[in-house]
Amino acid sequence: MKENDNTTGRAGTAQEAGRAGTARLGSYGTEEVADIVVIGGGASGMMAALTAKKAGKDLSVVILEKMPRPGRKILVTGKGRCNLTNACDWDEFSLHIHPKPNLLKHAFRAFTPSDTIAAFNAMGLDCVTERGRRVFPASMKAMDVVDTLAGSLKRSGVEIRCGLKVEKIEKTPEGFFHIFYTMAGRRSDIPKRGNNCGIPGGSNCGIQGGNGIQGGNGIPERSMITAKAVILATGGLSYPGTGSEGDGYPMATALGHKIVPCFPSLTALRPAGYATSRKLLEGIHLKNVSLYLFINGSLVQEEFGELDFTDGGIEGALGFRVSRKAVKALANGASVTVRIDLKPALDENQLEKKLGNAGMLDGSKSHTESSIPVSILSSLIPTSIAKALAATNKANIKRYGLAASLKKWDFAIEGYTGYERAVITAGGISDDEVNPKTMESKLVPGLYFAGEILDIDGDTGGYNLQIAWSTGHAAGLAAGLAAGLAAGK
Repeated sequence: MKENDNTTGRAGTAQEAGRAGTARLGSYGTEEVADIVVIGGGASGMMAALTAKKAGKDLSVVILEKMPRPGRKILVTGKGRCNLTNACDWDEFSLHIHPKPNLLKHAFRAFTPSDTIAAFNAMGLDCVTERGRRVFPASMKAMDVVDTLAGSLKRSGVEIRCGLKVEKIEKTPEGFFHIFYTMAGRRSDIPKRGNNCGIPGGSNCGIQGGNGIQGGNGIPERSMITAKAVILATGGLSYPGTGSEGDGYPMATALGHKIVPCFPSLTALRPAGYATSRKLLEGIHLKNVSLYLFINGSLVQEEFGELDFTDGGIEGALGFRVSRKAVKALANGASVTVRIDLKPALDENQLEKKLGNAGMLDGSKSHTESSIPVSILSSLIPTSIAKALAATNKANIKRYGLAASLKKWDFAIEGYTGYERAVITAGGISDDEVNPKTMESKLVPGLYFAGEILDIDGDTGGYNLQIAWSTGHAAGLAAGLAAGLAAGK
């Protein structure tokens, strides 16, 4: 593809970078030069910075993070325990990646789940593997993961600057990047030099406030830094309270990139009439059930495992797995239904035998929904579930019979929980415009992407953090090698 006029060329010398930066300062009061700037201090950004620094030890690597501390979203992963990765090979892993696993294939093989575990072990964090090959820190504390990464960044010489919001990126004819940034929020929210970033146990993670000057009135309101390479790792739109507000999308589009439309994924699906049925359903946890997703009446996905009814609707592992297709279908105006099979190991004939003569009870006779069906169903399922089934599945009890209704608990889906609670963002930077081996832009040499900003996402179970580690490693390695070559380091 033809490059934009402002995206040509590789970076030259530091002296050229300084001259180019000074010429473009305008209303921005401070100008600096760095070899590599990483925008975003989340999982992928921190991994990218660590890898870039290792690839070129004499390179200056700077992270610009909008929030008062790095790794805010890591803290909410795995219900606060941080599911670091899923310890499986590519053939298994790729089944859980959407929409096109091949974007990740090379990066994954260059930095596998085993490499992730080894890297954290080397940084001093012990890991354990649980059911489903899910890997966690041995302490079961997400904070320890952030603390470990921040400490490693400090020891390696990477500079983290918090409380800074990048406004735009420009590329000069000389091949350098100008990154313009301002203070984010109040000065009192920005950590001062050498504090622990609010991380327990992190006595000095080397994170600085403002532009690296100790906090206070000396911090300029607007600044610019010039870099040879930029790694855009700003995340998506999910959990905006952690700083993921889609900041990177306009930066990328300004440089000529296309954004595949985004939507929330790994999120709760809201059944029709849930305001009423929620009283019976909320708090129910189902194990060893099958969940079927129907779009416009056609079966499109089948999953087995556990699900939960929460204040938001149907979620848990099964709800999350089908949510990507369900949300996309709802956004396109399609009808969406999910069906729960409470007894997937038994067929309808077996269930009828277990229920006796009542197995064919059709719900249209003299019994009431809260008496005979509940008492009969309670012989096979907990009473709380039996009550909910009898009250919310009357049509299928009447149509198919009591036994069959255990395998056909249907919910028409009318909505879903938005980005405020969605675990991940689907959509992002088009994979057609990214080199899958290096995560470098095909349009803008020297611009790299990592993590959730890319149009790639995974199922629940450690897959999304591995995407962050693998793409961050690929981007950091490529940027570090390229910047080191340009600088002769």
